[in-house]
Amino acid sequence: MKNKTRYSIAELASAAGISRRAVRYYVQRKIIDPPCGGGRGSYYTEQHLQSILAHRAGMAEKAEHPSQASASMPPLERVLRIPLKSGAVLELPWGHKIPDTGEIAALEKILNDSDKE
Repeated sequence: MKNKTRYSIAELASAAGISRRAVRYYVQRKIIDPPCGGGRGSYYTEQHLQSILAHRAGMAEKAEHPSQASASMPPLERVLRIPLKSGAVLELPWGHKIPDTGEIAALEKILNDSDKE
């Protein structure tokens, strides 16, 4: 008989980086097979671990490519909105350098000067 790795629910959860509750949820939703054996003697195998890891990798890929997840929903745009004194709002792409107070003041001056013309 081959020496197969056996995991308790706690060991499987730890190896997969999820909670024991998540393991039970995966079984309930038939994402993974039920544990082998029964009752207190039940155990999980390497196949269970690989199934969880594959499922989580697929979820991560969908998060990276939201347009593939649902063609009907537009991708979320992450922007930083900075309200200006003039009532205008400066929108910057997420991760863009945030202007300092001097740069914002110069922008507000340009907006005020253009309103006067």
